[in-house]
Amino acid sequence: MKTVLIATIGTTPAVLTETVWALAVNGKKCLKEAVVPDYVRVFTYAKCVDSIRETLLVKGANGLSGWENLKEHLRRRKIKIEGKLGFGEGNIIPYSKNDGTYVQDAFDDGAMGTIADTFVREIKSLRDNNSEDVRIIASISGGRKTDGALLMSCMGLLGQAGDRIVHLIPSIRDRNDFQALNFSSPRFLFPEHGVTYTCVNADYKERCFSDVSFGDNDVGLNLFEIPLLMMDRRDEINL
Repeated sequence: MKTVLIATIGTTPAVLTETVWALAVNGKKCLKEAVVPDYVRVFTYAKCVDSIRETLLVKGANGLSGWENLKEHLRRRKIKIEGKLGFGEGNIIPYSKNDGTYVQDAFDDGAMGTIADTFVREIKSLRDNNSEDVRIIASISGGRKTDGALLMSCMGLLGQAGDRIVHLIPSIRDRNDFQALNFSSPRFLFPEHGVTYTCVNADYKERCFSDVSFGDNDVGLNLFEIPLLMMDRRDEINL
C-alpha cells in the first residue's frame, strides 16, 4: 500500500516541510505511527506556485533545495526515506477550472466550486490510476481556512478506511509566537539541529518579532488528527 500526503498550501510553503517533519518524527504522538509518505501532492492558488517552487525545489547555497535538505536531515535521524517523499514541480497542483484557467485567489468568481472540483478530481485520480491501494493523509494546515474546510468535505465524500486528516499547530517555547517562524533568518522550514533562527524587523498583526530568537529545540511542531467522518459510514454514527 502506498501512502500519499495531500496538502493545502498558500503563501507559506514551510507548512509542507513542517508537516512532513512532524509526521516522520512526531507521528507516533498523534497517529500512533511515524509516517513517511511515498509521495506528496500540494494544492494551491496559481499565484503561490512560484513561491512553493523557489522555496522547496530550487537549490540553495549549500547545493540542496529545501526539500532535499529536509530529506537529508531525516536520514541523519535514521528515518528510512529511500524511495519515499517523492515531490517535484509536477506535484504542485494549482486549482484549475474546466477550461484550463487557474484560480488566483479565493476571491475569484466561482473559486470555491473550482477548488472543490480540483480536490475531487485529484483524489479520484489517486485511487483510479494506481495499481496498488492508496492511503491518503490530508493536511489542512496551509492555505486559506476555506481550502482546508473544502478538503475535509471532499475527504468525507471520497475517503476510505485508513485515510487520515491532520492539522499542524507550531509553537515556540510553548508560546503562541509561531508566526515568528515565517520571518526568521535563516528561513525556517523544519527544526535543523544546531541552527539558531532570529527575526529581524518583523511585524505581524501588531506583534513585533524583532526580539525573537530560537533554536531547533525551542520549536514544537504539534500534529493533531481530525476525525474523518466518511459518508459511507454515516449509518454507524449515532447523531
